[in-house]
Amino acid sequence: MAEIGKLGVNQLNPLQQKPMSDKKVQVTDEKLREVSEMYEKHFIREMMKEMRATVHEGGLLTKNNAEKMFEEQLDDQYATEWGKSGGIGLADMIHQQLIDRYGEQFGLKTPIAKPQGPLPLDAKSTVSTLPSTTPVADGNAKSQKSENEITNFKIQPEKNPSQKTAALHNPWAGVLLDKKYLEMDQMQYRIKHDNGLESLITTRGSGLAVNEVGAKLSVGDEVQAGQQLGWVDTSSPLFWTIKPNKLTVSE
Repeated sequence: MAEIGKLGVNQLNPLQQKPMSDKKVQVTDEKLREVSEMYEKHFIREMMKEMRATVHEGGLLTKNNAEKMFEEQLDDQYATEWGKSGGIGLADMIHQQLIDRYGEQFGLKTPIAKPQGPLPLDAKSTVSTLPSTTPVADGNAKSQKSENEITNFKIQPEKNPSQKTAALHNPWAGVLLDKKYLEMDQMQYRIKHDNGLESLITTRGSGLAVNEVGAKLSVGDEVQAGQQLGWVDTSSPLFWTIKPNKLTVSE
């Protein structure tokens, strides 16, 4: 009784205690995976239920409640085993979408750092977002994926009569996958970044910048964030496409 007397009134009154919903629940990658697999199992179970509904009952005897209950339990077991053997890919898709949308909030995904290129994204440059299916600078229409996966930017550098070129910088650290000289003095760079993204930069310009040892950058070279890739013509816009690099994300 003496120990009870030491407790405050609020500690004994359940109405004064914080509800269970106020307690923070730690979200882990395992829990997101479990939820994803649960939704996939439910989808498979409903799919099998609809498939059974297309088969009409026949014969002299109709199914009783026990048989129907057994079929439901059997379908549930089939759905469970199907999920264990790899499922239909729905769980992986849901899990990836949850990570992409809530990963940074729950500390499961490293936030993407602010890009250090390709041009200064400030008031001196005009930046606009283009639809996911947009002709690139060479005039050929690119077949793009959904807008949730691919983002296209059109950047118009600041026009300065005394400065006709501007430095082109790498947005994030990565590897230079490809460089092409296109028609009308256009240049195209493709970079695989370490953060799981990939950049395709198309602009008018000339030449490639040099690396630390003075040699021109070539395919396969590692490039740091903010490192100069080359030069751009300030009289023409720059087209920048960002998309997830599936190989990097899956690794």
